[in-house]
Amino acid sequence: MGQDQIWLISDRVTRVRDELERMRDELQGFCRSLTGKSDLADDLTQETLLRAIRHADSLPQVTNLRAWLFRIAVNVFREWWGKQKRHDHHLQVFAAEQPRQLDQSPASVVERIEYLGAIHEFIATLPDNQRRVLTMNLIDGRSHQEIAEQLETSVDNVKSTLYAARKKLLSKFKQSPGDTT
Repeated sequence: MGQDQIWLISDRVTRVRDELERMRDELQGFCRSLTGKSDLADDLTQETLLRAIRHADSLPQVTNLRAWLFRIAVNVFREWWGKQKRHDHHLQVFAAEQPRQLDQSPASVVERIEYLGAIHEFIATLPDNQRRVLTMNLIDGRSHQEIAEQLETSVDNVKSTLYAARKKLLSKFKQSPGDTT
């Protein structure tokens, strides 16, 4: 490998690392939605970012960096979940901390993971402003007022952007192949 190729790879990895860092908060919110636990979400986020950086050289084949990153996160969570299943004690602790109304069977957990993954893949296809507002509201739990202040816009603008994002997501869900309605 020539010096020029090494520089190109190094530059690409640096650009990817910077882009991944910009997506860190959204990724962390996604991991929190999978686990329901902040400390575990932090660990899964870190592992996801490490794997993404390690495999940055495969990015010429990746067309959607955000979807690729969230797919890695789902896989990291599945690996974590598999390890927990093998250790009954850890699984019992996890199940005890989950809301009682949720089915904790492996099939149900995998179904929820895939559903959440699909939601985040759909969110990744939204225009930047809609994705940002939707993420701040649904994942970060911010109010319309808080979002408006952070984005330096009006509450009405936040509401209309949120409405448009939700409408597009609903449309995408209705079009998805897994839709049985």
